[in-house]
Amino acid sequence: ASDATDTELAAALALKLNKAGTATNDSAASGAIGEVKSTTVAIANKVSETSGTPVDVATLDLTPGDWEVSGVINRDLAGVTATVYGGAISPAADTMPAQAGGSGVGPDSSVIQAATFGATVTGNYITAIGPVRVSLAANATIPLVAADTFSAGTIGLFGTLRARRVR
Repeated sequence: ASDATDTELAAALALKLNKAGTATNDSAASGAIGEVKSTTVAIANKVSETSGTPVDVATLDLTPGDWEVSGVINRDLAGVTATVYGGAISPAADTMPAQAGGSGVGPDSSVIQAATFGATVTGNYITAIGPVRVSLAANATIPLVAADTFSAGTIGLFGTLRARRVR
């Protein structure tokens, strides 16, 4: 005999079968709809960048399922003369994916912005990417990638990559 009520058993079965989310203000459980994963690279740990070479700003390990993934790339600019600021949620490390969903990371996972600020810039520049759909059949590491083109100065990269399980 079980001490669980019919309501408790029905809720447990629904969670098992449907991977139901949560109906209150707590966080969804791992594997459940609504699960959130995120990682942040702080300015103190910024990643150095070489012009024209894609580099991972942050990575996130995701489990099988459908995820909505978004990211924010922050750039710490020091005397930069840039022509392009680029960023993406990518299927591969240190790689800018093809535009318009050809990479398997959902539509428009790349953002390319022309830099038209003048001769040199010092300060911060931010690129927001997504959300984009990432559908996984197996565990995968998803990187947030920056690829900037500049002829002078230095760029330090930091930011946040986050994902929410949608099914």
